[in-house]
Amino acid sequence: MDGVIGWGRKRNTRQAIKFAHRHAIPYASLEDAVFTPALLDEARQAIAFLLKHRISKYNGAPPISPAIASTHRDNILIVDQVMGDASLTLGAKNICLEKRITAAQEENPNAVIHIKLHPETIHGFRQGLFSSYKKDESIQFIRNDYNPFSVLESMDKVYVATSQLGFEALLAGKAVVCFGMPFYAGWGLTDDRAHCSRRIKTRSVVVEVFVAAYILYSRYVNPLSGQRCGVLEALGCLRC
Repeated sequence: MDGVIGWGRKRNTRQAIKFAHRHAIPYASLEDAVFTPALLDEARQAIAFLLKHRISKYNGAPPISPAIASTHRDNILIVDQVMGDASLTLGAKNICLEKRITAAQEENPNAVIHIKLHPETIHGFRQGLFSSYKKDESIQFIRNDYNPFSVLESMDKVYVATSQLGFEALLAGKAVVCFGMPFYAGWGLTDDRAHCSRRIKTRSVVVEVFVAAYILYSRYVNPLSGQRCGVLEALGCLRC
């Protein structure tokens, strides 16, 4: 055996990685896909549905009031994450809060800086990266739980470590700065402050990454029938 091939760094690939290490053979993590016209069309329909109905990873929260954003200055969003998040462990081990804040302030000197706390932090379930951050009068904290897409609608640029909200910002047409290496970074779609040597292909549109992450990689089950289904059917169930 010359090597082992797996998909990503999920739990079900750990044994394959250990096997490769034990036998001193290379392990390759695949992150490429074939983008057929049918897949791209399905992805575009799914993205349009997500945006229209504001369906996010965290649903159920009310929309934010437009009054929270400045109407005569740019609005910059820094996204919080919970401590111990696996995507931080694997994708942003040495993340520095001050570095993100400083970058947002220096790169947008006349903008209003907002920090959105994580929903699980807001509800007291888990500690966030910004939980102990000292109060800064120049920064506006979003301390209530709001629908993520409604927050993004008022923002001009989004700064993240590895948050899923960064990808949703891309779907919403926002500029995104990544200080970690989430699945959607490293493809030429984001302003990357980290580097992944194996991501050498540039993706021309975010829909290609959506195909890989939401259609080819993910598996869906219709909660009513208990049967496997596609992304569009699954999204339709969320609107039942």
